[in-house]
Amino acid sequence: MRMRSKKACLLCLLFIHLDLTLLRAQTPFSYQNQAKAALRSQVSKIGKDCPNTRSTANENICIGRVELETKADFATYYGSLRSLLQASPDAVSQLEKSQEEWERYVQKACDAIESFYRGGTIRPSAVVSCRIQLTRSRMQDLDVLYYTTLHQ
Repeated sequence: MRMRSKKACLLCLLFIHLDLTLLRAQTPFSYQNQAKAALRSQVSKIGKDCPNTRSTANENICIGRVELETKADFATYYGSLRSLLQASPDAVSQLEKSQEEWERYVQKACDAIESFYRGGTIRPSAVVSCRIQLTRSRMQDLDVLYYTTLHQ
């Protein structure tokens, strides 16, 4: 008798665990909402980054914080999009390849900005602003390219 009750208890715990796991599982709708919120967050900040800084040092500190927020929103956006594409391994693979190419592009583009501003006190914030701008553009581009996946 005791063995049956232990098995039954273990079985109940397993079902409870499975139920909780399913409750935590993301749905396509929740991935879409996360992506939309991340994009809205970044689009709403365009042209409004660090408007009240009074020195280059403060600008560099502020823009560094903005970059962290932008990276976090991009990670949410990209992760949500990737999750929405999971049904098609080829689509995920192609997205990842395009992301790698885009990252190389960002590096080269922002290296050019760094070279242009070399020796200037504005160089650090100009380079970070480059990465922020290109990341926001990437989010907007992906939103257009994967519109049906992200919005329907």
